[in-house]
Amino acid sequence: MISSFSSLGQLSKRAQAFAAVAATVGTGLWVVGGGGGLIAKSLDGNVWTPAASKGSLTTVVNGVAYGKDDFGDGLWVAAGPGGFAKSTDGNVWSTTLIVGNITTGRGVAYGKDVYGFGLWIAVGNGFRGIIMKSTNGNVWTETVTDVDTTKGGLYEAWGRGIWKRWNR
Repeated sequence: MISSFSSLGQLSKRAQAFAAVAATVGTGLWVVGGGGGLIAKSLDGNVWTPAASKGSLTTVVNGVAYGKDDFGDGLWVAAGPGGFAKSTDGNVWSTTLIVGNITTGRGVAYGKDVYGFGLWIAVGNGFRGIIMKSTNGNVWTETVTDVDTTKGGLYEAWGRGIWKRWNR
């Protein structure tokens, strides 16, 4: 497993050990996630440091997003097998509380609800595809279950005031 790497070039050379599948930025800190459950952070995109802990994410990080918690403070949330993990600094990650049957987080996004309040949306798998929501990035509840995922993974995004979910 990679203990540290100094450039994005080195990161790409070690893609088999660390397949970066998710990246986001918040308050000037880049956070990437990928194979081996490794989560890494960088202030400049050149020097990358593995996170000190990764919560319940031990095999792969499928998605990572930056948003706000209940108090308006910055929060990163990562998704993968084992559910979701959260971090206030991109370095120390802890497992979130999941109310429902999700076993693997496939993706996570932060945006606004119809009233303009912050809203986290995540997709994943349990027995079937599941869409979950959270107002704080910590406590997650199922909103839609039994989503057809026979065409592949389930993904979501927030942009231009619209939530979008799709299979690929």
